[in-house]
Amino acid sequence: MKGTREQYNRRNAARKGVIVMTSLSELKNYNVDAVTLEDLIHLDATAQATMASFTRNQVDVPEWLTNTAKRLMVDIRQRNRDVIEKKLSEARSRQAQLKTTEEKRKEATEEVEKLTKLLNA
Repeated sequence: MKGTREQYNRRNAARKGVIVMTSLSELKNYNVDAVTLEDLIHLDATAQATMASFTRNQVDVPEWLTNTAKRLMVDIRQRNRDVIEKKLSEARSRQAQLKTTEEKRKEATEEVEKLTKLLNA
């Protein structure tokens, strides 16, 4: 199980229908390697709601919160990109398995010719 014991307890409580609040300390101290994409999305939603509340109450948004929100956005984008790249790789692998022997032979011949030209250049 990835994440801290606190995150594990929060997930279990949420499954049981208990409302659990994300603390500001989780936002301040999150570790991108220790949380899932779903956790990052949750933290981002919490950060956005907290920033909106500061703004709505005409209180300056703390710099750490603005920085965390930006970092979360980057981390979510990167994590999602990793997921998409993995799916693309799997799809290409399945696609390659469907090629006929003749298609594979043609691609191999083209690659040999390309590499030979590079060596002779």
